[in-house]
Amino acid sequence: MSGEIVKTIPSPSTSPRGLAWDGKHLWHCDSNSDTIYKLDTDGNILFSFASPTTNPRSLAWDGKYLYHVTSGNFLIYKYTAKGELIKSLDISGTYSDNGGLTWDGKNLLVCTNNGDKVGKFTPQGKLIREFSTPATSPRSLAWDGRAIWHYDSSTNTIYKLTTDGATIKSFATPTTNPRALAFDGKHLWIADDVNQEIYQIRT
Repeated sequence: MSGEIVKTIPSPSTSPRGLAWDGKHLWHCDSNSDTIYKLDTDGNILFSFASPTTNPRSLAWDGKYLYHVTSGNFLIYKYTAKGELIKSLDISGTYSDNGGLTWDGKNLLVCTNNGDKVGKFTPQGKLIREFSTPATSPRSLAWDGRAIWHYDSSTNTIYKLTTDGATIKSFATPTTNPRALAFDGKHLWIADDVNQEIYQIRT
């Protein structure tokens, strides 16, 4: 059943936010410790590095590099898998309180907490497209190879969307306040900042 919890692992700190899947491990950020972690699927910390700013929000993995957004600025940060900062992309405009980030195979998708839309940006940071989200408080994004997964806190619902933003399916979240999504090829992972845990759930 969609939303059923398959596995639970502890968050390494108290304010879990972003998640990304690199094919084997989870990348995770926490806004209390201002740290980005690489975790195995049992929750063990394999590697960590400090966020360049406070309040990291979301992560994406493009197959080689890690991307990261924070609350309150207009930048997407790009790192090597060793945590070395390569560059920052300026996405000035309405994308400042960013709640979600994912890689769709070619471009970066960003959703902002203060607007009901998703923007598609090139790897160089150029906005090429926008579409509306199903509700008013978008928080997180994930890509499964064909569709976009999306969480909205105003409805406490996870949505599966087409690349145009149309809803394919939706279901209630199994936890109180999920702040991040990642897709591992079969299941979604969500990070909940009330329970301070990370969950693998059925789609």
